[in-house]
Amino acid sequence: MVNMLMNILMIIISIGLFVIIFVAWAKIFAKAGYASWHWIYMIIPVVNVVWFFVFAFSKWPILLSGKLQNDSASSVPPVSQPNIQS
Repeated sequence: MVNMLMNILMIIISIGLFVIIFVAWAKIFAKAGYASWHWIYMIIPVVNVVWFFVFAFSKWPILLSGKLQNDSASSVPPVSQPNIQS
């Protein structure tokens, strides 16, 4: 009985990790300008290694379209330097 419960727990943990990892891949692909369904490539053996290198070394569609903006830098106000007089 305990062995069966451990197996069920391991299956639930495995499915949870699968979902977390591939949701992250989908977000990465979407931010790079690819369709978010490209995460499917990451579950196919050999194709996942090839796609990883294609993804890493190709020009990303988001960069080619010119839509990439540095939103985090634009939302931070500039810091003014204190005026110190002697």
